[in-house]
Amino acid sequence: MPDEMVSHTDAAAELGVSVPTFYRWLKTRKIQTYRRVGDRHGYVRRSDLAQIRDWYPHASTAAEPELKARAGSRPALAASR
Repeated sequence: MPDEMVSHTDAAAELGVSVPTFYRWLKTRKIQTYRRVGDRHGYVRRSDLAQIRDWYPHASTAAEPELKARAGSRPALAASR
């Protein structure tokens, strides 16, 4: 089963940080980001969020069940470079 993908906005909310902070982390921590073909929105793997929680102990886990419920099935994503 492929790893579940989360939008950058949902990932920031799930971690309890602002979107600009999350984008800084993407840039400085080298988190792999993905995009759908023809879609300008970015996504990260849910497993990468678990790694963020390892080095950022204040990351929130309270929103996770709600976001999982909203995350229905999504088409496959292509890695961006």
